[in-house]
Amino acid sequence: MLLALAGEIDISNSGWLTVQLSAVITGASTVRTGAAPSSGVVVDLTRVRFCDASGITALVKAFKHAQKQRLPLTLAGATGRVDCVLRLTGIDDVLPLHPASADALRALSSRT
Repeated sequence: MLLALAGEIDISNSGWLTVQLSAVITGASTVRTGAAPSSGVVVDLTRVRFCDASGITALVKAFKHAQKQRLPLTLAGATGRVDCVLRLTGIDDVLPLHPASADALRALSSRT
């Protein structure tokens, strides 16, 4: 499952993002236990140009929710400041970062 984000992730929309990520993860988990298996969730950050601490918090919450659902969560496409913030905060130690969503999808599908 792929969720592509765009614009800025900050205090004004991080709550919304947390809800959306939770819904996507729950949906992917439901699909996984149903007829068609889901190999995980990719959050595509290619078009995200800014992410503050509240955005990092939303991603960490999504990671924890995905862990509870036993579903891999990975990030893709972060560049510039967004990539720098993710690496400086250590998110890359917990969540895999891939250069592009296609790479992340391939990595997830190879796990199954």
